[in-house]
Amino acid sequence: MGTKQVICTAIVILSLFIINSCSSPTCKSSESEYQEGHSLGKTVKLMGESYSCSSFVKIYNEQAGRNIFKATDYFCEGYKDGLHSKPIKF
Repeated sequence: MGTKQVICTAIVILSLFIINSCSSPTCKSSESEYQEGHSLGKTVKLMGESYSCSSFVKIYNEQAGRNIFKATDYFCEGYKDGLHSKPIKF
């Protein structure tokens, strides 16, 4: 397993522990997707890469051999913010 995959796997595990502060299921889902994307965008930037959201998700899922990430609007919004070092919105 390469360094990039190890870092991404660690981020995935950490994102599972994010506590949501929203009361509605839709809000919780949106917040969680945004935070997951933001963390991965920051990780990609730290690795010196510049994948777009959809290409990162496609490549990662192919390497993992299953559909771990989904490039939703909220995920990709967070991913772009993380990639461009913008503060997290939630």
